[in-house]
Amino acid sequence: TLHRLMARANRTEPKQPPPPICDKCKHEPCLHGEVLTENNFVSGARICHISIPYIVKKTVRKIDGSKFLLELKLKPAGSSAVTDVFPRERFVFDRIDLMKYKFLCK
Repeated sequence: TLHRLMARANRTEPKQPPPPICDKCKHEPCLHGEVLTENNFVSGARICHISIPYIVKKTVRKIDGSKFLLELKLKPAGSSAVTDVFPRERFVFDRIDLMKYKFLCK
């Protein structure tokens, strides 16, 4: 019986660990490059404008059903660092304006 138990244990597949959740967008799989929508909005994610990638914003919070608060930051060209150029500048966007931005995780 011990032999059968060991044979069965040897045939079973090892359990795969769950994939890691992205630290930046809080999703699995990572949403890097995906368009920001009302459904995938999370607080604290870095996003950039689709046509102007050096303007980086940070999602702050959902105000109500159709309004979202974003914080403006700036990513210098050729740099991976994001600087707080306007640390107190916050802007309210509606649902349509969100679709002009994409997640910037990497």
